[in-house]
Amino acid sequence: MQIRIVFYKTSSKYYDPCCLKCEGFEQYSSEKSFNTIDISAEEIRTKQVLINHVLSIVKNWSKTEYYVDGKRASISEIEGVVGLANCEKTKDNEVVGDHCFDINGWGCNSLEEIAFRDSGYSYYRKTKYFWYQIGKFSDGVWHVDKSRIKEMLKDEAERKHLNFCKHFGLDRIFEEVDKLSDEIIVDEQDEDCEWQYVYKEAAAGMKQTEIIGVEPREEDKYSGGGFSINVGTLFGGSASNIEEKDDQKDIPSTSFADIGGMDDVVQQVREVIELPMISPNIFEHYHLMPHKGILLYGPPGCGKTMIAKAIANEVKAHFISVNGPEILNKFMGQSEENLRKIFAEAKRKEPAIIYFDEFDSISTRRDSDDHLSSASVVNQLLTLMDGMDESKVCCIASTNRIDMIDEAIKRPGRFDYVIEIEKPSLEGCKSIFRIHTEKKPVDPKFDKDKFVEKHLMGLSGAEIAFVAAEAAYNSIRRTIDVDGIFQGKNVELTGENMIVDMDFIRAVNTLKERKTKADTAKYRYNL
Repeated sequence: MQIRIVFYKTSSKYYDPCCLKCEGFEQYSSEKSFNTIDISAEEIRTKQVLINHVLSIVKNWSKTEYYVDGKRASISEIEGVVGLANCEKTKDNEVVGDHCFDINGWGCNSLEEIAFRDSGYSYYRKTKYFWYQIGKFSDGVWHVDKSRIKEMLKDEAERKHLNFCKHFGLDRIFEEVDKLSDEIIVDEQDEDCEWQYVYKEAAAGMKQTEIIGVEPREEDKYSGGGFSINVGTLFGGSASNIEEKDDQKDIPSTSFADIGGMDDVVQQVREVIELPMISPNIFEHYHLMPHKGILLYGPPGCGKTMIAKAIANEVKAHFISVNGPEILNKFMGQSEENLRKIFAEAKRKEPAIIYFDEFDSISTRRDSDDHLSSASVVNQLLTLMDGMDESKVCCIASTNRIDMIDEAIKRPGRFDYVIEIEKPSLEGCKSIFRIHTEKKPVDPKFDKDKFVEKHLMGLSGAEIAFVAAEAAYNSIRRTIDVDGIFQGKNVELTGENMIVDMDFIRAVNTLKERKTKADTAKYRYNL
């Protein structure tokens, strides 16, 4: 096992101290424009602190290259190998117990994709599968697919270079797999049965009949073969088999018919994202590379999120919505790992669209070396964007602080297509208001266009939608005995239960009052 790190000369104030630290390695060379460190297996085991110090600096420089046994690798692979050395050292120093079996029971604590037994730690890591989820149902019995389990464990071991650890052995792990039950029999009539079926979700009012898996019965524990499972700590929802999880896509229901007042913007976005996906032959003919990302900017509530969802719905693409701050994590390297997981999911379920909301929170300017953590997130995002050449994955980002976005994000090949989303024009306001009142019981005498011209001009799409919804609530309060409903009385709706001019005017006044109170809150409460 050998690790190679190549980092290039930079103006960073950390460059010279980093070079001094690198002199502690046996094979370190410094050229005119770049530096190379070759770290042997022995040094990986004995100089973990020094390696971590160097990695914490060089990983913030976007051109840094990493290799494991001569093959290009990512920073996460390098950190994983160093972590293996630390794990191996813990095993060597243990006095009692078996460190390799302490957490999840496979015989290697670095195997995380499949959980062997319940532990608070395996749930904290958000293990992808549990062993009993991998199988199929036939002849009234759930058959555990041990061959698939072994295959998945072997693939994960190779991906994480687990053979570097002298204590690791696939034979030992496969012995644990062989100890698992070949079949799981569920008797729903027996209250003492430890297992229960998992059914595919059925439409409302329909009975669930299709069995897609098994799981331990709630509030019970299944014990045997050196493991125990507590469903309350394992699941946030019901289990399902691997195929069900992998094939499921999240496609929004929003369509272009739900968007008004932005025809020009919608046309631009469709040309950039939808056209390459539905007619790739056009781009092949013109030898044209589709844009990888679009950056939408403008005031809040003007439809940036709706545009992204409508595009995903139109091309039936898997939609991943990411709120910028959700990615950030206080632990070193975890924010970058979160980004890598998002892009990995998108590539697995392509065509896919990744939507970054509040994009400025994860792509701020790297003007100072004093903010290495945020710079590291930006560098990771740039690397992931550069690796999207052949995939059917497109990124859409939105922000109302475009001045905070790092310039490297907006260069060609990344978020290079920048579109401003302005507040709707008069015709746009009319279109949005018609969309949000089209199916509502509005008084036929009510002049929508005249109302928009007098009261809604200058508002955002979200504010217009609020006025339409609040007007409906005003009509409910005016025409229906709400207190009577709460007391159990029945209500019959008639033609008088409609939204009139007065309800819309009250809704506009409510919007203005709330905005005024919000603007003066800090003075009224001495904030």
